[in-house]
Amino acid sequence: NNTRTHTTQAAHTLSLTTPNTRTHLHTPAAQLTRTSPNAPADSRAVSHGGPLFCGAFLLFWFPWTEHVALQFAVALIAYDGLLSYMDVNHSALLVDLAPTEAERARYVQANAIFSAIGSASVFVSFVLWDPEAIGQFQLMCVVMAALCAVGFVLCGRELREQCMHIKKMDAGEDVNERPSKAMSPLRMVRIWGIFLGQMLANRNFMLFSGLHLVQVFHCHFNSNFFPLMLSRLLGGHISRSLQGTCKLLGLVISDLVDEDYILRRRAHPLSALIFGAAALFAKPGQTIAPLLGTTALDRIGAAGIQQGVFYLLVLVPLCCGAVQLLCWAAFSLRGDALHAVQHKVLSRSRPKSMDM
Repeated sequence: NNTRTHTTQAAHTLSLTTPNTRTHLHTPAAQLTRTSPNAPADSRAVSHGGPLFCGAFLLFWFPWTEHVALQFAVALIAYDGLLSYMDVNHSALLVDLAPTEAERARYVQANAIFSAIGSASVFVSFVLWDPEAIGQFQLMCVVMAALCAVGFVLCGRELREQCMHIKKMDAGEDVNERPSKAMSPLRMVRIWGIFLGQMLANRNFMLFSGLHLVQVFHCHFNSNFFPLMLSRLLGGHISRSLQGTCKLLGLVISDLVDEDYILRRRAHPLSALIFGAAALFAKPGQTIAPLLGTTALDRIGAAGIQQGVFYLLVLVPLCCGAVQLLCWAAFSLRGDALHAVQHKVLSRSRPKSMDM
């Protein structure tokens, strides 16, 4: 099972936190690898999980049960779960493939360009959407899902082959992926508990988690209520194509992965786990935003709806911005401290002598 293997590998890595531990991860072959040992596993997760994610997307648009509520619940759980799974592994590749800040910035720029190209499907969906006859829209969903599934498989497979080729060229020996030794569930739970404790003790990670939580809250508050509020203030003068954009802080999480790698003296970076932990701590913002917005609008009432909406549009961004500024002001992983961490990461990734 691919997911269990990836989780077992991550848990096994968590147990290797002492510098004197002797495992195959500390051999010269692993030290010579220019990409992280996680990269093949992350790319495999993308190629395997991608088609499932595309299938979950189609669950919304084709009736497969008479119970609409059941279909919506199953589709939402499947889509959200696979979206989180794909997002974590895709984000982890940023760290695993790019050891320097310049390379990461270049990858983020390329990702932003292709994301903008992919978002063109939103405008196509607006053109094809007809609630009375959704045949054309369903066809577009099938075509889009099929193309994305093929793209996930081909890109993930090619990336994994390139990573393994680099390892073989650098190490001069066969370093094909080997299955990890099975780990008992009790030991895995204990190791995950240790990892979460380490993250909670990391001041910069907790500050970033607070900043990220507020950002997720603000983004979902805007996506849920911003069009409604503007329609109240501007009436019919608002376009249906109004969209909001929320930027993920991938580069900052990449720096936190490097810091954890150095401070805890990991065998290799725990990129997927740290991206996952950051997403986990920010998840409550998705739930709090619609609850808080609905409660606020309910208390405002119909009489003062226009003035209340105006205050919400002004006060929510101001409060969110103030909290984020406070978190960022206390965040110390920048400037000289960040350069020192990056220097140590590059030093550890260089080839070591054969007497290890």
